[in-house]
Amino acid sequence: MKTIASTRRADPRTPHAAAGAVVRTAFTMIEALVAIVIVALLATLVVPRFIATASRQAEVEAQGVAVLLSAAASRASMSSDRVAIEYDPSTRLLRTQVAREDQEGVVTWLVPATVRPLTLTSTAIESTLIGARVADAATGWRVEFGAGRERPIISVLLKLPGDRDAENVPRWQVDLPSGESSASVRSLAEGMTWSPAPGRGVDLDETGRRTKTW
Repeated sequence: MKTIASTRRADPRTPHAAAGAVVRTAFTMIEALVAIVIVALLATLVVPRFIATASRQAEVEAQGVAVLLSAAASRASMSSDRVAIEYDPSTRLLRTQVAREDQEGVVTWLVPATVRPLTLTSTAIESTLIGARVADAATGWRVEFGAGRERPIISVLLKLPGDRDAENVPRWQVDLPSGESSASVRSLAEGMTWSPAPGRGVDLDETGRRTKTW
């Protein structure tokens, strides 16, 4: 009788695997290094794009802050209304309010329909200068003006959320100088410092106070 020999591949799980069997238990050191290099290369491509997108969104939001400040200043300069700008850190809401007084002298602050509140999602307020006072963004702030009250300079310093301790991160400065009704936005590059614009002087003739004590 003719015997037919058969070959069988050694089971790599057995301790007595044949010497020629291929046993694969884990990544080699070279494969691990290649994987790390690939991940690093992908990070160099994705992270800058993410930061650029976040910066663009933050700049658009900074323009929104400037629009809100300008609308409040214009409302106060073109009417006799008392106007307020308020920031609530718990909701990250920046809004304008207008005072309404009834016949009994009770004042109610209302949000005007023409100026929508702005919820900060792409930026965070790092600091705010109101006149000569630096307001605490952690506790919120409020400034009232109009109806005979001079409006102080308002300068808001914005940054990307989560970059509380970083120094060299994009920042945006929104200035509403005293005596002006148009706010401006300035991007602060690395190494640039926050320097609020003082604004123009107040013309006493223009405000009708030429003969009054200033």
